[in-house]
Amino acid sequence: MDITFTKAETLKDHPEDSSLGFGTVFTDYMFNMDYSPEEGWHNPRIEPYGPIAMDPSSMVLHYGQAIFEGLKAYRTASGEVQLFRPEDNLSRLNKSGNMLCMPELDEAFIFKALKELINIEKDWVPSAPGTSLYIRPTIIATDPYIGLRSSHTYRVFIILSPVGAYYPEGFDPVKIWVTTEYVRAVRGGVGQAKTAGNYAASLYATNLANQEGYTQVMWLDGVELKYVEEVGSMNIFFAIGDELISAHCDLDMCDRYKKTLFDFDRYRRPEMYQLIASTTALSLEGASEQTPSSSPTVAGCLWQKRIPIVCRTRSSLRCGSRSESSTALTFRTVPSARPGCASMAVSP
Repeated sequence: MDITFTKAETLKDHPEDSSLGFGTVFTDYMFNMDYSPEEGWHNPRIEPYGPIAMDPSSMVLHYGQAIFEGLKAYRTASGEVQLFRPEDNLSRLNKSGNMLCMPELDEAFIFKALKELINIEKDWVPSAPGTSLYIRPTIIATDPYIGLRSSHTYRVFIILSPVGAYYPEGFDPVKIWVTTEYVRAVRGGVGQAKTAGNYAASLYATNLANQEGYTQVMWLDGVELKYVEEVGSMNIFFAIGDELISAHCDLDMCDRYKKTLFDFDRYRRPEMYQLIASTTALSLEGASEQTPSSSPTVAGCLWQKRIPIVCRTRSSLRCGSRSESSTALTFRTVPSARPGCASMAVSP
């Protein structure tokens, strides 16, 4: 398919890099493409950024059938513009779409459209340290229908926003609030999909955390409320003894940043790592007895296991509801890992 281009009559002023916040300024153009059962994905176009005309009965407004991704373009010291593992984001977009009964995108074509859009908007990519061009691909259900079913028609769009730091603290450490009362996702749900409803489910507890002076919420598992799941919009790791550990997840949906962190550290300190892979469940005690794998496909994986949380009254982190006393967190581990995950043992 050819991507059509409509030129804007007027262009916006670009903000100073030093004034950038997050998600408030948008570029001149956006990408749009539509889907119908008869035509499939069709009419790909880059056109001036602007409102999307939508029927009030559009299904996305009533049933939340919407997914999105978030990635960034960076300007290098030499002035070039680079993306960070965009293929991983587009693959995850399709995985999310599958969970919400959406038609699959041609990832190669969307990547082509993304690059064309960024090439047009390359002057919007900031260059100051800590800044980037945020990229938000989104798919929404557009059937004008009131009734609970998956939509037949969809719109995919990509918008761009020059950004600085996400948090008001900038790049300084942030305070984390732990709740044992509210959960973001439960087993068997759509917690692994980047869908709008998952984020709506986090708003109430996040507001409580903000009222108490905390920036984000650490979410525990939705069944026993004692195992670490994730932290708001961030990745989380624990350094316990001589290991780096993340909360468990299905291997193909593990966030690319986790893989990247370990790829980088293995490259920087190869003598410190022994990569161990298995297609069966690994135990902490048995890990050192496994045969190291030479397969590059498992590079960057790490111990993923259930991490129980234990609260000790001591300092500024808060556990549970707003009325509970201020606590610090002490973590201990249980020797379990998800099937299909790889482990990385770190030598002291």
